[in-house]
Amino acid sequence: MVKSFAIGYTVRDVAKGSWIDESTVTLPKAPPLNTLPRATKVPEPLPPQEDYTFEGYRNADGSVGTKNLLGITTSVHCMADVEDYVVKIIERDLLPKYPSIDGVVDLNHLYGCGVAINVPAAVVPIRTIHNIALNPNFGGEVMVVGMQCGGSDAFSGVTTNPAVGYDSDLLVRCGATVMFSEVTEVRDAIHLLTPRAINEEVGRRLLEEMA
Repeated sequence: MVKSFAIGYTVRDVAKGSWIDESTVTLPKAPPLNTLPRATKVPEPLPPQEDYTFEGYRNADGSVGTKNLLGITTSVHCMADVEDYVVKIIERDLLPKYPSIDGVVDLNHLYGCGVAINVPAAVVPIRTIHNIALNPNFGGEVMVVGMQCGGSDAFSGVTTNPAVGYDSDLLVRCGATVMFSEVTEVRDAIHLLTPRAINEEVGRRLLEEMA
């Protein structure tokens, strides 16, 4: 079931077919972050979905993917240019010989040998590349769906977001994991999320992202 929440109130009568924009709508004042409840309305676990299939394959560890990709990375990122060149050669000369391979991707970053100023350990780039290498589509890994903020147009909250949420529930019921990365994009709806946090700690971390 798709739930709807009030996002604003009209300041005057709006005729059918007329525009609804910032001149006709006023937004409610957001409540202070330190007053928001946490983990007070935790949703019941969704029942497992039964008799479902999709076009994919199962990996040896039980996870599933939808593509068969070859991933290439290096231990030293001074070799990133060489890695890019190798990928181009493989795409040109080898992929046509292996129709079961969907593609080849290079796993690197754009920081070069120095990685980034004042980041000698390069923790974030290394962790990011490591996690990308664990993508199920590389044939070694449970299905994980990542979502990112799109165009943020007027229809995102009206149609797209509820549809994506409904789809996410279906995927979770089938055993997948769904996550979205740009948490700050829900700043005006954070009061709807913190009560649904699985526990107090998750609710606190959501609020920290907003602060």
